[in-house]
Amino acid sequence: MAEARNKGMIDRTLISYKIYSLLRESIRKGEYPPGTRLKETQIAAELGVSRTPVREAIHKLERDGFVIMIPGKGAYVRGYDPEELKELMEVRSLLEGYAAGLAAERCSEEFFDRLEEILDEFKDAVSKGDLPRYIKLATEFHEAIYRNCGNKKLFELIRSLRDQFFRLRISLLEIPGMAEESLRDHIELVRLMRKRDSRAVEDFVRRHIAKGTKALLDVTKQGGSEDGGED
Repeated sequence: MAEARNKGMIDRTLISYKIYSLLRESIRKGEYPPGTRLKETQIAAELGVSRTPVREAIHKLERDGFVIMIPGKGAYVRGYDPEELKELMEVRSLLEGYAAGLAAERCSEEFFDRLEEILDEFKDAVSKGDLPRYIKLATEFHEAIYRNCGNKKLFELIRSLRDQFFRLRISLLEIPGMAEESLRDHIELVRLMRKRDSRAVEDFVRRHIAKGTKALLDVTKQGGSEDGGED
C-alpha cells in the first residue's frame, strides 16, 4: 500500500514538473506576456490534467520569480517596475562579472575554440536577422562561460536570474542595431578572457550589463508597467 502511494506521489511530481517546464518556457518566449493571469482550470483543461499539479507548478513558478500571486485575484505573469529591474540587474552584474572573471582563469584552449565556433554562428545569425537562433546561441555562450567558473551554486543562481529576464532580452535584441552591438561585445569578451585578465573580464561584463540595463529601462518605459492585473 505504501509503495503504491509513493508511486502516485512520484507520478504527480513528474506531471507537475512537466507542467512547470511548459509554462516557464511559454513565459520565457513571451507567449504569456507580463500581466497575464494563469487560470488553473483553463490550463488543466488544455493539458488534460487535474488542477492539483497545475497549482503546484504555478507555486513553483512563483518561488522562481516568474509569477506573482495577488490575493483575491490569482496568479499573474510577473513584470518588473524600473526600480526593481535596476536592483535585479545590479545583482546580475555582480554575479556574472565575478563568474566570468573566475572562468577566465580556468578556460582551456579547447574551451576557447568552442566559444569561437559559437561566435562564428553568432555572425551568421546576425547577418541573416535570425533572432531566435541568436538568442539560443547567446544562452549557450553565456552558460558555457559561467558553468566553467568552478562554482556550481553560483552558476545555478546566474542561470535562474537570466531565465527571469529572457523575455526582456528578446525585447532588447529587437531594437535596431542591438544584435550587432551585442555581437561586438561577445567578441571583445572572448578576447579579454584569452588574456586571462580576470579583473578586466569582470569589469567588461559589468559594463556590458549596465549598458543593457539602461536599454531595458528604456524598453519597459515605452511599454508601460509590466505588473500583473489583467486577464
